[in-house]
Amino acid sequence: MTPFPLVDLSCPQLDDVVSCVAQVLGIEEGEVEPDARLTELGLESFTAVRLRRRLRECVGADLPIASFLGEASARSIAQRISPDGAGFPLTAAQSAYWVGRDPAFPLGGVATFFFHEYDRHSGDQDADLDRLEQAWNMLVEHHPMLRMVVGDDGRQRILPSPGPYLITRTDLRDASVEEAQQELARLRAERARRYVRDFAIMMRDLRGERLAVRIEEVCGGGLPALAQYAAGLAFDLDAVTAGLSVPWSSGQAEGQNTRVKLIERQGYGRANFDLLRKKILLRD
Repeated sequence: MTPFPLVDLSCPQLDDVVSCVAQVLGIEEGEVEPDARLTELGLESFTAVRLRRRLRECVGADLPIASFLGEASARSIAQRISPDGAGFPLTAAQSAYWVGRDPAFPLGGVATFFFHEYDRHSGDQDADLDRLEQAWNMLVEHHPMLRMVVGDDGRQRILPSPGPYLITRTDLRDASVEEAQQELARLRAERARRYVRDFAIMMRDLRGERLAVRIEEVCGGGLPALAQYAAGLAFDLDAVTAGLSVPWSSGQAEGQNTRVKLIERQGYGRANFDLLRKKILLRD
């Protein structure tokens, strides 16, 4: 071997693929012939899953399992990996999530959202946040898929460096108790607005099939008042789901029942059945 091995320009990532194959199979890189079938080198279904994960971590390529079986070789896999900047296709699951973000589709417009509050009463809070910020940016730098973006063409790309992620901070240590409570209420309302908007869309568009997912999100979202309300809906999930799904409404019947009860209370002890009957039938 020369100290500066030549790079195959037709497969610029061949060396990376060979390295991943050698690591997964537990052999030396020199034993991996680029054109040899991976199955002949000892690859089987279990190690194919490991190789797929290793390539995703190393070069950001997420290929289907079938790409590593049959006649597949290190060179054929390298040829399937798009050059930098060209992007590579989404998996079936990624495509479903991507398309599902479009509210035009049934069950669409859904994205992951989580909110939780942690109380920190002692220690150096600024140092804790600095360490958390640093750890998160190290994690993003280490895992390519945390730098992945999906373009309008439906292909994913790994950003070389998206820049440091800075945690937003609202310092209330010098604020009065009343000012701190007001600001906390504003921040909570700002995050709760997302849940309220989603419920409003369900009611407007009659998309009751989303209810179970929304209840689960709200119950785990760290907002006690909304969580209590959502848990109450879960006790009668089938009825509420039906009410948010079908175009018919029992509102008219419920309104009439309320009106009758009001008239009964107004005339309690002062009117007989005939008068009550006339007040109910003769609205004016």
